[in-house]
Amino acid sequence: MTYTYKANNNGTCDIKLDGTKVDTVGPWETKAEAEVWGSAVCDKYNSPEYAECPYPNSLPEEVTND
Repeated sequence: MTYTYKANNNGTCDIKLDGTKVDTVGPWETKAEAEVWGSAVCDKYNSPEYAECPYPNSLPEEVTND
């Protein structure tokens, strides 16, 4: 599974999973800001740490027995 993004001229960002759009986020004030966000999100969800964690979920918090 590979996440990609497409920043749009209207300041929104499409998130895609294996080429299929799964979300549109924004708008930001500029396309450049949408590019930065899209790149960061795809880097995060394509990382080994998030391999089993689908977008837009977060990793489960570790439970400690303090």
